[in-house]
Amino acid sequence: MLFSSFQDVNSKDIDVVKSLFIYNFTKHIEWPSQKMASPKFEIAIYGKSSIVTKLTAISMDRKVLDKAIEIKVIENIDDAFNCNILFIAGGQGEKLNSLLDKCNGKSILIITEEKKMNLNGVCINIFEKDSHIRFELNTAIIKKEGFKVSNQLYELASVTK
Repeated sequence: MLFSSFQDVNSKDIDVVKSLFIYNFTKHIEWPSQKMASPKFEIAIYGKSSIVTKLTAISMDRKVLDKAIEIKVIENIDDAFNCNILFIAGGQGEKLNSLLDKCNGKSILIITEEKKMNLNGVCINIFEKDSHIRFELNTAIIKKEGFKVSNQLYELASVTK
């Protein structure tokens, strides 16, 4: 499914849309080879988020590059070091710099969900604007962490350099 088909949603569908965005990012991003050595593809969620159930349901029986997807909720950032994606739930802004410092250089695709949060150094930020779900990419961080992003994803995103 294309990202654009999910952009006009009502509030009850926001968790589904965010979950679909996260899953679809896996199709448009290439991880560094050392990060794909694990037999599973891990998505960690830090902080309280209502997307856990929806993301788990969407990921069930699906794979990323022939790897089963595992969704896990974490309370300690040290539990995220082996994950491929770290979703930082809204309301974690005061902890964000500490989280980013600990994950720096570990090729973890960090995704947040607050408007303009990616200006603080995350890879992707999902936010709501004018009743649309949008996302922004931080190209400097994406490149620094060793990810390759498809042209289609760049075309659909707001880009921060």
